[in-house]
Amino acid sequence: MDNITTEKDIFRQIEHVYGFSIKSFTKAPRGWWAETFIIDTDKDKYFVKLFIKEMDFKQLLNTSLVIQSLIADKIDFVPKPIKTKENLFLHTLKNKRVVALYSYINGTNYRPKDSIELLDLMVNIYKLEIECNNKYHFNFHGKNVMMNLQNNIHITKYEILKSYLKENIELLGKYWNIYKNLFDKMDKTGTNNVITHGDLDTNLLIDYNKKVFIVDWDCIYLGPIERDMYPYVDTNTDINELEKIAKISGLKWKFNKNCHNYFILNHFFDDFGILINLDKNSIHDDEKLIAERIDGIQNQLKSLGKKLFI
Repeated sequence: MDNITTEKDIFRQIEHVYGFSIKSFTKAPRGWWAETFIIDTDKDKYFVKLFIKEMDFKQLLNTSLVIQSLIADKIDFVPKPIKTKENLFLHTLKNKRVVALYSYINGTNYRPKDSIELLDLMVNIYKLEIECNNKYHFNFHGKNVMMNLQNNIHITKYEILKSYLKENIELLGKYWNIYKNLFDKMDKTGTNNVITHGDLDTNLLIDYNKKVFIVDWDCIYLGPIERDMYPYVDTNTDINELEKIAKISGLKWKFNKNCHNYFILNHFFDDFGILINLDKNSIHDDEKLIAERIDGIQNQLKSLGKKLFI
């Protein structure tokens, strides 16, 4: 929370902009790029996201909130963004932080039992014809990190990390070469794009009626379905059954193993790059945190053989 602007100041501004009286508010779990709150008002209960100052989300959020609102008009398990009195989805506070409100979902975290359940949930969203100019661009994470490692430049001060990198450089290099080749293919060949969420793995809620909701649509992009499905698909998945569900629903989709492999490795090398760069930020200058992150990377590395369709 901004040191200069108190919570009372912020919620006073929200009351004025949205045109209701706030009876109470409670903090919700903090997200990656926003503080979150639940507020009770004289009109309804809402979920509030107060985005951090350091990053400019306005362009992305303005697009994604409009699309989320259109989805919520058609799909009842997507929370509805709330407009201000001036008919805007976003408001900039006096301290320059951006705030957005959503209808409140009273649920707990949920993970589908398998990829088939997830596709069943998402298929009606993938079929929506909603205009979206945000097209997913394939990223290439960890380039400088892996170049330095392969040139025997260990860009870290932590001995435990240096030792880990030295022991695993051959295996890391193997997957890096696969990733490079996939990126070249993804960057040069087109994919069938639909409206994708991009972070379903941590943003599904289930309420007391056992109804599943999809929240946090900040990163809406037109992209391949594999962008959403990759955490739930591995070599044990019945791909034919997935494609059958898509066909029965009227969705034109064939599983793209190269696209799936790209997203698996892109996520891995994104996390790997974060690990390498942690000691550049004094806030994270912690040997214990480094050790925990190494364990996480090692677990991912061990599981790649089961997740990749080679």
